[in-house]
Amino acid sequence: MKKITFKGLLFVAFISSCFAINAQELVKQNSSVPDHRNCGLEQHEQELLKNPEYATSFYERQAVFQQKLSEIHQQKMNGTYQKKATLYVPVAVHFPDSNELDRVCLEAFAQTQIDVISNDYAALNADQSLWAAASGFYPGLAPGSVDVVFCIATKNHPAGGDPAVTDGNPLVTIGSDGSSFGAWPETDATYSGYMNFIIKDAGAGILGYSPLGGSISAGNAVVMSYSSYGTGAGCIGSGGTPNVIPGAPYNLGRTVTHELGHFYNLNHTFITDGGTSCVPADGDGIADTPKVAGSTYGNPANGSVAGCVGGEFSLTMDYMDYVNDASMYMFTPDQATVVDAYFASVSGDWVTNVLDCTGPTFSLNSGDLGNCGADSAVATVNFITANGFNEVTTFSVTGLPVGAIASFSPTTLNADGSTTLTVTGLNSVPDAVYPLVVTGTSASITKNVGISLNDGTTNCTVSATVPYLTSITRVTFGTIDNATSSPDGSGAENGGYSDLTGSQTTDVNIDSMYPLTVKIDADGNYRTQTKVWIDWNQNCTFDIPSEEYDLGNAAVTVALNFDIATTNSPMSITVPATAVLGNTIMRVATIYSSPTAPYDYPTSCGVNTDGEVEDYTINVLASLSVAENQFHTFSIFPNPSNGFFNLSVSTSDDTKIKLFDIRGRNVYSELHTNNSDVFNTTLDFSVLAPGVYLLDIESGSKRAVKKIVIQ
Repeated sequence: MKKITFKGLLFVAFISSCFAINAQELVKQNSSVPDHRNCGLEQHEQELLKNPEYATSFYERQAVFQQKLSEIHQQKMNGTYQKKATLYVPVAVHFPDSNELDRVCLEAFAQTQIDVISNDYAALNADQSLWAAASGFYPGLAPGSVDVVFCIATKNHPAGGDPAVTDGNPLVTIGSDGSSFGAWPETDATYSGYMNFIIKDAGAGILGYSPLGGSISAGNAVVMSYSSYGTGAGCIGSGGTPNVIPGAPYNLGRTVTHELGHFYNLNHTFITDGGTSCVPADGDGIADTPKVAGSTYGNPANGSVAGCVGGEFSLTMDYMDYVNDASMYMFTPDQATVVDAYFASVSGDWVTNVLDCTGPTFSLNSGDLGNCGADSAVATVNFITANGFNEVTTFSVTGLPVGAIASFSPTTLNADGSTTLTVTGLNSVPDAVYPLVVTGTSASITKNVGISLNDGTTNCTVSATVPYLTSITRVTFGTIDNATSSPDGSGAENGGYSDLTGSQTTDVNIDSMYPLTVKIDADGNYRTQTKVWIDWNQNCTFDIPSEEYDLGNAAVTVALNFDIATTNSPMSITVPATAVLGNTIMRVATIYSSPTAPYDYPTSCGVNTDGEVEDYTINVLASLSVAENQFHTFSIFPNPSNGFFNLSVSTSDDTKIKLFDIRGRNVYSELHTNNSDVFNTTLDFSVLAPGVYLLDIESGSKRAVKKIVIQ
């Protein structure tokens, strides 16, 4: 191991800080699965250091860090060091490009990464067991640990943050209104005091990046790509939003462990990525990491990479090297000391009273209640425990109208599960929307969740104010094609709400897909936001995420701002298998939005400001039988191809062919004449960008959708 004095360690730490290595993980631009990590873009922070304000803040933080590092080392050397209490780090996770419809999946997925870093930093990760076989190459060394637990914040959420995040639920922001982190180094003062993680398109071939010695008080963040955060299956993006799916060999969450190390002032264990020189003499400035010239990739065997000093070997399993996730599993004790010093330097910067993870606890969540004229309404209340909570918890509800009776089944829980809330006697109470509070009470904890009871025969009341001409100009879905022919401010004409349920209707079949397009009048070069809701379960509420569709904003200009399709139009809507048969409501709403984040979004109930709402009827029919909706023969080849596809379909009818990109945008549409019993054609999509597309074939009463890949 390196023999360096403490003074030398401080000097190297300071020089490394001045160099401000920004650990940006690069991968091949033309490969979906990177073959190795490497580091670069140090010049970005060099440019930032030219900014006097940034440089002053950076050097002030580093001075405090160096003082704390010196104090801890001196205390450990003279035997006076006292272990501090476990640090609970409040975390906020941000998915700025994702869809609110995916919240349940994204919240669970966010937690998979938090579990990884809590175990990795505390040396509780299961693959620590691999050290036994490797330790012989590193005499006297053992894995280091930091007494820290990372927890996603669950209460007292910051003002001005994601409005969809409510107390009792994890601080996972979704969409552009959730946060306003800018370009590198991503910072949002709203989330000052939190450890921020942003999952987004980090750039071509980039796994993630972090500032060295990040600022908690400023609201700095660690940025990760869609494929390098978390573990497990990930989440498929709704409405054309990106999939967030971990990709091998970086699918075990270790890229975050690595980048977080940089945020906490750790450098790489090697001198230069791909380097061969053993200068400078002190390497990474950490005494117990062997000095190594260059980085290591892949899955190296123990002791297979020589160090700069004879008889020493590269600590390839260290989190601060570049091996694959499965091959990195430890920090050293001196690296842990650096992290401890960082935490000591920011001890007063953390936001407080935002965590429930410091002891056993539970949380509740539930959808709303609706009866649509029936005498009863039912909702499922989910009960989620944490940190070993096992107390018997009793459920109750308040706010019921006189004459209504509530019951829970089961009445108590002490482990993860759900209880069914049933409210009866609703035919004897006035039709209205009643706010309710469901409460879970145990011996030591009481938690509440607010829900609504929509008692009536129709969906909740909605309206819009119309001081300007912001309005919906066209809606197409199935056989519905409702258009406004001129920029006449239709919203102003009808008081902001149009009930078109009696005149505009379409049939849809379960498991079938239909494109939805909404066009708007922005009334000038202004931002609008549009959403659509479909009451698939016909409970007269839009209470579940899968009933909401974000159609986005609209790309308007001063000259072109009328009858403009929203950015997510056309959106492919698949009728869920659980949809209730019969007539239900589709609600479309568009409103003026603030031009900058946080943006304003329409709501399915209540009053929307400066916009328009329209209701339509959707008649849900059973899934088409095989004989009705499938072609006897259907083939497309080659697939994948360079853009030319041969299509063969058993039909004697004219055939309409549409092609949608992965965001649901219609990129090709043409009706082909057919004069035989089999329709054959060659499709030329060579001008389209490489990627995954959905080919939609309609002929007579038959329809098929096939995924194709253009290389």
